[in-house]
Amino acid sequence: REKIEGRRGRPARIAPDGDGVSDTATAADFGGAAPADDGWSSGAQAPVVLTDDSLINAKHSLAEALDELVGVLRSPDAVASIASIDRTNLAKYLTIAKLRLESAIAIVRTGDVD
Repeated sequence: REKIEGRRGRPARIAPDGDGVSDTATAADFGGAAPADDGWSSGAQAPVVLTDDSLINAKHSLAEALDELVGVLRSPDAVASIASIDRTNLAKYLTIAKLRLESAIAIVRTGDVD
């Protein structure tokens, strides 16, 4: 999780019965995948303040972020240093991001924001 999202995983929680597993434990607590808390997956979006340059700035930020991601992935040791399960989780995350991008493309093409 730290390699993929740039943050540390959540610590395991202790259940009241002392077995080390609580009802709120996630798969990440056991080395598996947990939903990313990236602002996209929660359903709640922060309000967007629109200015004259909002679209240009957002497009520029997206292009820079993609360039940075591809640059990291192309470095010799980046992908090789990621465990197989983490590579799988990163691929899933990127697939979700791709689907969100395709939704944005559809909005641009149709002009329908509903």
